[in-house]
Amino acid sequence: MKRDIRHRLLWKVLKANISISQIAGYALALFAGLTVVALAAALYGDGMRVARANGSDNIFPAGFVVLSKQSQSSPLSLLGERQGFTEEEIDALAGQPWIKRCAPFESSRFDASVSADFGASRFSTAIFFEAVPDDFFDSLPKGWDFNPSSPEVPIILPADYLAMYNLGFAPARGLPRLSEKMIMRIPVSVFISGEKGMATLRGRIAGFSNRLNTIAVPLGFLKWSNQTYGSESAPAPSRLIAETVGGKEADAEAYFRKNGIDASGISGETSRLTTIVRGVTGVAGGAGCALCLLAFLIMSISLRLLVQKNKDAINDLRRLGLPAGEIAGIYRRLVVAVNAAALLGGLTVLYATAPMWHQTMLTLGVTPASIFPAAIATIAVAAMLTVASCLSLGALIRRA
Repeated sequence: MKRDIRHRLLWKVLKANISISQIAGYALALFAGLTVVALAAALYGDGMRVARANGSDNIFPAGFVVLSKQSQSSPLSLLGERQGFTEEEIDALAGQPWIKRCAPFESSRFDASVSADFGASRFSTAIFFEAVPDDFFDSLPKGWDFNPSSPEVPIILPADYLAMYNLGFAPARGLPRLSEKMIMRIPVSVFISGEKGMATLRGRIAGFSNRLNTIAVPLGFLKWSNQTYGSESAPAPSRLIAETVGGKEADAEAYFRKNGIDASGISGETSRLTTIVRGVTGVAGGAGCALCLLAFLIMSISLRLLVQKNKDAINDLRRLGLPAGEIAGIYRRLVVAVNAAALLGGLTVLYATAPMWHQTMLTLGVTPASIFPAAIATIAVAAMLTVASCLSLGALIRRA
């Protein structure tokens, strides 16, 4: 109790020369700095998620590319026929030092369509299936194996399809927007019609790929359905899947240009987007740290002036036996209270604004990053400034 009374008396003696305008200016500068730091850290995490989603996923490896012949004017193209890869071209490609492995896509040789019910509405569309060997997957989706005795068709869709549904189809039809997890729970029907017959099979969405620009099904299913329902003639493969060696993108692009090959997944868009995200958030984070440093300088100058104005009172208190640490503690409480208020304000802005862009990310099929690391980074900056201010206070009081 005596200690509390002593602190109140100390506060009454030392608060006389405190400038409210200086404290308010410091608080506002620190609040602005911490807010910018928090938002920059959160946007960096989410921006990197978007950048990675633009070029990679957890289904196919990072070096994954899809190769196809460039469009050319020829009688075959006028008939709607695509020129495929010859065995010699495939062997030549597989022999390149920057290719780990490559294989042709297996294509469906029958007509197919899928349908799904959304409440009172029914969605149906014609599709074209392709398949790649399982060893090209980074991780196989759950239940990817196919059993002809109990046929169910797992399907991997391009992530762009979900974005087009949520941004275009759903609003126009009054349908709800769906996340990846939600749409993977919706059962679909797969209708097959070919030269040897027709069938309706159960289907399900097994996953989404940000790198695959086709509708993929298990290779076992496609071989079985081609043999059971499709035509006998198998055209030359029009597309190849390949895994490249990292750091050889320039060599690969030069080879593709020379041989008239289009490659998806090997362009520098992802790396450029990553660079942009790092640059923008780095500048924003740097600006936030600069504001925090400015706030620290404002507080340092204010404390120095305050101690100078109260020099006589501080010396009298020390001669009465009060330790310098206890006198500095009065000002430290003020610094801690102001810093805590600025930190709380910055975190409030972070938690209030992050859901705004998170909703857009979910609509595009990208899972937002946790804002917890951004909050921790902001708390760390505020803690460092508080510790530095408290240490400088002790030194100022001892030198008074």
